[in-house]
Amino acid sequence: MQVEQADIDFAETVLFGSTGHFDKERLDFIRDFTTLDLQAVPGSGKTTVLLAKLLVLERHLPLPYGEGVLILSHTNVAVEEIASKIAIHCPKLFSYPNFLGTIQSFVNQFLAAPFYEQVYRSSIVRIDNEIYDQVFLQNLNLCLPKKSKPTHNKILHIRGANVDQLLCYRFDKDDKETYLVKELNGDKLEVNKPRGNTKKDNYRDWTKEEKKLVLDYLFALKTRCLKNGILHFDDAYFLAKSYLLRVPSVSGLLRLRFPYVFVDEMQDMEIHQHDILEQLFFGEGIKNCFQRIGDINQCIFGSSSKSSEIWNTRKKALTLVGSHRLKPKLASILSAFGAKMQVDVLGFRMGVDLGPHLIVFEKKSIANVIPKFAELVLTFLADGKISSESVHPIKVVGWNGKESDDGKLRIKDYFPGYSAAESKLRIDHLSLFDYLVLSGNKAHTFSSLRKNILNGILKILRLQSNLPPDPYSTKRKFVRYIKFNFPGIYQRFLSVLYLACSDCLRQKPLDAHKKLVGFLPGMFAEIFQVTLEEKAAEFLGEQVSSAIKDEPKPVHNRIVYKDIELQVGTVHSVKGETHLATLYLDTCYYDLESVKSCAQLTGKDACKESGIRKKESATMMYVGFSRATDLLCYAVPEGNLDHSIDQMRELGWTIIKI
Repeated sequence: MQVEQADIDFAETVLFGSTGHFDKERLDFIRDFTTLDLQAVPGSGKTTVLLAKLLVLERHLPLPYGEGVLILSHTNVAVEEIASKIAIHCPKLFSYPNFLGTIQSFVNQFLAAPFYEQVYRSSIVRIDNEIYDQVFLQNLNLCLPKKSKPTHNKILHIRGANVDQLLCYRFDKDDKETYLVKELNGDKLEVNKPRGNTKKDNYRDWTKEEKKLVLDYLFALKTRCLKNGILHFDDAYFLAKSYLLRVPSVSGLLRLRFPYVFVDEMQDMEIHQHDILEQLFFGEGIKNCFQRIGDINQCIFGSSSKSSEIWNTRKKALTLVGSHRLKPKLASILSAFGAKMQVDVLGFRMGVDLGPHLIVFEKKSIANVIPKFAELVLTFLADGKISSESVHPIKVVGWNGKESDDGKLRIKDYFPGYSAAESKLRIDHLSLFDYLVLSGNKAHTFSSLRKNILNGILKILRLQSNLPPDPYSTKRKFVRYIKFNFPGIYQRFLSVLYLACSDCLRQKPLDAHKKLVGFLPGMFAEIFQVTLEEKAAEFLGEQVSSAIKDEPKPVHNRIVYKDIELQVGTVHSVKGETHLATLYLDTCYYDLESVKSCAQLTGKDACKESGIRKKESATMMYVGFSRATDLLCYAVPEGNLDHSIDQMRELGWTIIKI
């Protein structure tokens, strides 16, 4: 594709107005439509240059033979960011035959769903991890037909010992057979009798024949869930793999459909996602333009043991080393933490360069760490050394956010009010009241509240063991089922739903909950001829505990200190964000980061480290340290860096002791 200056001018006008232009480093990428990797440091504007390339591409659509452009990222947030910035300028790009979405949505739509329909002659009901777990355990409680009771009891014994182990089992496949694995990308499943508290001398494992029966049972149980159309997200990749093995021509068809493929945030892909994309769009003789964009040094290690080896840079690779987020002092310090690829990060941000601050604290003073950070922010705001006009948040982050009490330093030690559960984005909550409150805090629209309440109602019905799945498998099916079969109830239902949404919008979730509790059990009895079972009734909840009766419900993991708000979370939760100021908390995962990454804090390159734990630590700090535009602080227990403080001071760190 030939990119003209008029194309560049158009992209610059859309993205910058009349105030900015791309430099040569970025123009080299925007003009290039061959297969390559773009390595971009934090804050370098990699998404902006991708947007520019897409704006250029829009001017050359439609393609000669009606082909499409495929644009993928790892999360819905990233996809929505792309769409929100340029969709209005790209009417052709954001319509058929092009596709913009997550890697999961691409696999679901083009591989998993078509193969499922071919095999089972029906559509997938739901792809959702938490709902899959729930349905799997419901099936587990019932002995499968034609399966022996003793084998079922052995399955229940495994569940009692470690239910999470059962929920991790997945299907995998090669060209000869389908089999169970311990987890996605894991080893082939082997069954052993859980030992529990049995003494070693008294323990007797199951026989080989018994283990075979247990494996067969688990295989049948997993197959049943699959046939019922309730899938884990991982199952979509199994179906995709099966499709490509059974019908290899699908790969060629997708290559013809999408001659241009762009993958943003490539470093976040797991090995199964990476392998599918490589199989489809890269290899000898394949002429598609397949461009992978991201920062290999921000590959926060995932569940796969091979995740550190997934993204190996192409022979043709471009780099963006200039960061518009970071100031020079922090950029130079960050360079040492690149564990996969050594890059000298350049800080282009203007303004007062405070440099990074090290907060050294005595263990008895750990409660003073966050207030000290807040005071620093307030002081620098008052002095005009950091921006008071910034729209970016102030955040406190750490690696280890787990809540178990094992003596290891965690976020909760610095901030006892931290809740790991509340830091996660959930679409499936623990009670109907949570659907009302958590939706109200995050989305102040009638439509989003209605969807959330309907999701809560569907969960009540899923908790009933004696109902068929079809009438309530989706929100649309459930509403249509009532509308066409029970029109009188339907009108009353719409009225209650409307009033509940209105209450939530007025920050009155208790009133909404009371209306739903008063109406739903009677509606279920009329429609399904059932009374609520214990679990469903408990989820619905006639009473709301006194602990949550104060309205509005307090927002978790936030601290209001004088005139500023600080948000607390894990490094994983802030990946891709920009902060005004960041406090990075030293926490323990196998060991403290201040111990594992001491060498990087004194300027030694992480690329030269050999230990996996040291590389993990450097990668986590690379992500956490690179969020702030104006101020980075790092809190470390006294004694951990005593031998390094002088060197750190020479590198530009300001040392503060409390």
